Amino acid sequence: GEREMWLAFTGSSWNVQDAADVGKPSGFLFVPDSAAVPSRAKGTWRGADGKRGWEELPALRCTAEGLA
Repeated sequence: GEREMWLAFTGSSWNVQDAADVGKPSGFLFVPDSAAVPSRAKGTWRGADGKRGWEELPALRCTAEGLA
């Protein structure tokens, strides 16, 4: 089946994570920022590097589409 992923706020960061982990401080992409919405986050996104660490992804941005 398909992998279900969510973009969720943990209280101190926005995380892209599996559905089972929503709201937990875990995931494979995150930005340490408490912006009201992830598209307004000013921090640098980080992605899992496959070695239990994080790689900075300064070009990565979250954008919103279809919001009224």
